[in-house]
Amino acid sequence: MDALPLRERTGVEFSSRIDGAMHACGHDLHVLITGAPNGQFASSAGTLTSASDGLTVTVHGAGEHGFAPHNAQDPVTVIAEMVTALQVLVTRQFDMFDPVVLSIGLLQAGTKRNIIPESARLEATVRSYTPQSREKLARVVPRLREGMANPLSGSEDFSRVLQQVSGTLVFLSAVPRKADAAAAFNHSPDYLRRRCPGRRNRPVHPAGAVTGGRVGGLGVTTIFQP
Repeated sequence: MDALPLRERTGVEFSSRIDGAMHACGHDLHVLITGAPNGQFASSAGTLTSASDGLTVTVHGAGEHGFAPHNAQDPVTVIAEMVTALQVLVTRQFDMFDPVVLSIGLLQAGTKRNIIPESARLEATVRSYTPQSREKLARVVPRLREGMANPLSGSEDFSRVLQQVSGTLVFLSAVPRKADAAAAFNHSPDYLRRRCPGRRNRPVHPAGAVTGGRVGGLGVTTIFQP
């Protein structure tokens, strides 16, 4: 049977002979030891086991020396907020009488204490007991991570119009063709000069574009795996 990546400490005579691998899953235990008492089966009315899905989230940022976090796009702070937010999501969006379980078993980032890493990753097991809760998990978990990874801290007075009249705010590109996306942003006196050195009067895109991508240098990959 499949072994788990654990270092066995049982001391029994049939302990694993491979360091870092242990037959600790229920399937393996049925092979190694007999049930108690012998010759009997156990069951109960209703649902006995849950559906098991996997969640993997990778936050892509920009690394930097630890003394200059203002120059980085720190994925660690984002992944840390996601850990808490995922637990709150379970308790606030799902009925306690139709429970779901989301347990994060892997949280990985960085190599040294004074280096802000370029990425951070979490992996979780997601358990549910009804098709309805399982389908809802597949919807709300990716939506949560998108909301956390793509904040837009700019303000726009058009919001006052939308308070009175229904409508939609879209973004119209004002970036010159082949511009350096990492150069000065708007509200900068060097905006066009730094984006297109020596060509201040170069026209912007003739057609508007609704933008939707990486915000603040952070990108997130989410895999919800049945």
